[in-house]
Amino acid sequence: MEFIAIGNEARKNIFPDKNIVNEIGYKKNSEVLKYYSQSEIAIGNSVWDEPLGRIAIEASSRKCFPIISNKAGLAESKKIAHVLKKNDSNELYKVLKKITSNIKFRRKKQNLFYDNNNFDVKIISKKLDTLRDEIINRYKYNTDDTKKRILHIANFNENSDGRLYYSFANKLNNGFIKNDYIIQTISDRSFLKSNRSLIQPFSPTKKFNEKIINTIKNFSPHLLLIGHVFNISEEIFKYCKNNNIKIASWYIDSISPEFLKENTKNNFFRNLEYVENCFITSSPKLLKKNINYNKLKFIPNPVDSSIDNFKNFKNHKDMSFDIFVAISHGQNRGILKKGKFDEREKFINGLISELPQFKFAQFGLNGFEPIWGFNYYHYLSKSKMALNISRGKYQDQYSSDRISSLIGNGLLVFLNEKTKFHKILNSNDVVYFKDKQDLLKKIKFYMINDKARIKIAKSGYEKYHKFMSNQIISRYIMTCLKLDKFKNPFWHNIK
Repeated sequence: MEFIAIGNEARKNIFPDKNIVNEIGYKKNSEVLKYYSQSEIAIGNSVWDEPLGRIAIEASSRKCFPIISNKAGLAESKKIAHVLKKNDSNELYKVLKKITSNIKFRRKKQNLFYDNNNFDVKIISKKLDTLRDEIINRYKYNTDDTKKRILHIANFNENSDGRLYYSFANKLNNGFIKNDYIIQTISDRSFLKSNRSLIQPFSPTKKFNEKIINTIKNFSPHLLLIGHVFNISEEIFKYCKNNNIKIASWYIDSISPEFLKENTKNNFFRNLEYVENCFITSSPKLLKKNINYNKLKFIPNPVDSSIDNFKNFKNHKDMSFDIFVAISHGQNRGILKKGKFDEREKFINGLISELPQFKFAQFGLNGFEPIWGFNYYHYLSKSKMALNISRGKYQDQYSSDRISSLIGNGLLVFLNEKTKFHKILNSNDVVYFKDKQDLLKKIKFYMINDKARIKIAKSGYEKYHKFMSNQIISRYIMTCLKLDKFKNPFWHNIK
């Protein structure tokens, strides 16, 4: 066979015998293409990071058999070329011997690479046109010549010294930031606490509302979003309405009969009059008779991929604990309150006493203080399974925000079927139990069936991260308010 080497780079390393390889130096691309048309095989096994697999694209388009390495941009053309397993002379020799001695095999591959070559300029141009139109349309719709600005007022736990960096408010805020919205925050509890005064004319609530209105005037948000804030003045709501500023709220406590009896209900319903939508983490159906029922939208507790990044189902052999269970009597307090009894303790202690062979990571009961901050994630990351149990009576589609960190870090999670969470997570994603005896039976089963446990934990993890991330939920909120355009997730119509 005749070998031709094209190029004049100083880095070249050609056989010393010029009778074997004919070096013809630099050639124009038009001339190179002619050589491809007249040749059977083209070799371009680069050892540096080529920006584009041009040799494979041009050679295969002329039915010339390309041989390449798997480096950088060359990998883009590996479907239209033979990729060397090892980029060395021995491997190249073996491939050349096979190709040159078997013409039938060579023709088959040449035709295959030719048929697979979809780098035609017309095809690429069409793709670029489509991509350009999508970007332009998205820009027109999503920005109105500027990125959307959100004033988010909630408890961002500034006084907790990072103990609650993974709270609902912080995760949701991260979602807005990841989606490239501009966020300005006011932490209501922090401001009110630092501005307390015994002098009535200088009450913190008045100063709080002054801060809000000044921030709105300076920041000019497209959206005022409030989470568990019930002391915003009517004047602020009216100012937003008069200046075409959207108003929305979120509420993550259970919408339950107990909730309706609490004093905060009046403030909740007062806010509901002014907002366009209120996003809640339980089924709104208990409020079906309320005049503003249609404003209520269900959202799940968000998972944050930058925070919830463990995959316990992958590292199940390194787990120190079999079951993780954590409760608290209020996250703002942060410690056990003496004499305080939580109705969940009896149920959990019943499990512990009947499963002495299993190791529980238990916090918030039996003298074990609740855990917060990275300590929470440390013990969570060392556990195979978790019990997600909420305070009070079970409500449809309600769970504490702990569920996102349990499932979102790859633990197998047990849920009471009274939560009616099946519309969100089915039996492939979590394990539902009817009562204590059913739960005991299922814990024992999954402790000795690693394959089944890992399969469910992985499915729950993947589904939660795919459909219930803080990026999905924050864009859904903006879409409901007509400040963005996004395909509704499967859980959007839960009532």
